[in-house]
Amino acid sequence: MCRILAVVNSKGGVAKTTTTLNLAAALSDRGRKVLAADLDPQASLTLALGFQPARLSTTIKDALDKKAIALASILQYTQENFQLVPANHDLTKTAEELVKEGRISAVRAVLEPLRDRYDYILLDCPPDLGAFTGAALLAADEVVIPFTADYLTFESLRWLLYIIKEVRDTLNPSLRVGGIFYTMHDSRTRVARDFADAARDAFSSEIPIFAARAKPSVTFKEAAAVHKSILQYAPDSEGAAAYRALAEEIDEGIRETPENELYFALERGQDALAARDFKAAYVAFCRATEMRPKLAGAWALRAESAADWDEKIRCYGRAVQLEPVRQAFRASLEKCIDEGISHEGCASIAVIMTCAHYLEGIALLSYAERLFRYVTDFDPRHEEAWLGLARCTANPKDAVVYVRHCLTLNPDSRLAKHALETVTERLKAEAMRLIEKGSAQLQLGNREQAHSLFVSALQFDPQSEIALLGAAKTVGNAHASLSLVKHVLRINPENLEAREILFSLTPPETLKAARSISWRHLIPTF
Repeated sequence: MCRILAVVNSKGGVAKTTTTLNLAAALSDRGRKVLAADLDPQASLTLALGFQPARLSTTIKDALDKKAIALASILQYTQENFQLVPANHDLTKTAEELVKEGRISAVRAVLEPLRDRYDYILLDCPPDLGAFTGAALLAADEVVIPFTADYLTFESLRWLLYIIKEVRDTLNPSLRVGGIFYTMHDSRTRVARDFADAARDAFSSEIPIFAARAKPSVTFKEAAAVHKSILQYAPDSEGAAAYRALAEEIDEGIRETPENELYFALERGQDALAARDFKAAYVAFCRATEMRPKLAGAWALRAESAADWDEKIRCYGRAVQLEPVRQAFRASLEKCIDEGISHEGCASIAVIMTCAHYLEGIALLSYAERLFRYVTDFDPRHEEAWLGLARCTANPKDAVVYVRHCLTLNPDSRLAKHALETVTERLKAEAMRLIEKGSAQLQLGNREQAHSLFVSALQFDPQSEIALLGAAKTVGNAHASLSLVKHVLRINPENLEAREILFSLTPPETLKAARSISWRHLIPTF
């Protein structure tokens, strides 16, 4: 069956044409029937094979025009034992026409009748993501990405992979990335090593990396100058060996190396999962998570293939922790929790508590709270679960209730006593947060909003002198304000600010009668 390979990279100077030419030659040497199509208006592949674009009577442009001629009628035979669909500079106009007329699928249409004549059709694409690159992605089965390990190429690869995904999702569902092929790769330089590692870390879970690599060599330029492939010009060179190795991997399958071990682990796991061989899938996904502990998707797949409920919880929890906005992971975790605590579920209380502690440990508190709550509903005297609820609830007031309930179960519990101290600090911290917001509103002149915040703070810390005084300043009622200030002075008779407010609110005649006695007589006995 014919495979159409698009040789694509939006970055220029990464050896797309060199790769197309030499890969076509190497595949031909393996006895494959190969057609190479030049889709670049610069006609680089056509020139590299010794043709003069301006002198050609017909090119791929003629096959893509509205009054198109058959592509088979414009093929050129090369000395490399493969055929060429040539190009010339008029393709620039053709690209504009394809976009304007909405004929982006024209390349696929003209190639389709030739599929049964070839084993491989290679498409040499221009160094951009314009019309012809889009048309090639629409026509192709696979994408081969020549890649030089440097900063600009690395950054452009992210965008290219996004475009490939968009094309696959909308126009060509059978499109896949065949692999990344390192060109002009000098592993002796630090920059090449660093960006090769970066590419592996960023992309090797999604796409494979060919084991074959082409080193920088002047031999490639020498071969191009005489219009030959490197296999014909220097058959014993390292460059020729690299393209033979690339052709072998494309023809027989990519070799597994440390750079693409993660990709193959995920592939094996997904194949086993599809075959419902959950044990083999679990082993593969465990290996994937070992290699890439921060790959959320691998943890979700590991959870899907795990046999034990608690392992599923841990793996889904890890996936949610790594990608908290991924709703699919959250839904899977919630479903798994429901299954474990349902009446038909087989998870024991001990196992549920272990999972609750794990989820709490990775800060997934709402999920841990659900498990702790299930245990308290099942066993109302489970002290550890009540304390877990207190730690995980978002409401400090509820936390106090849970801890005090635990103390009613065991008044001597040191853990519960310590938890009560911790929860009290949480209440005070929440009160202080609201006080700060209230003070900010007061400075802006928003007295009503400030008063509401000070009153809310008192719900968390009724003895907060700052909140009481804030409420007194913003209440808008002298009698209520006086009542709040007196309450502050009952808590702390030495509060100077409260004294000042008290005197400012006390009627003059009362102050005159109280001159000979302590100011404390202004505060009725509480």
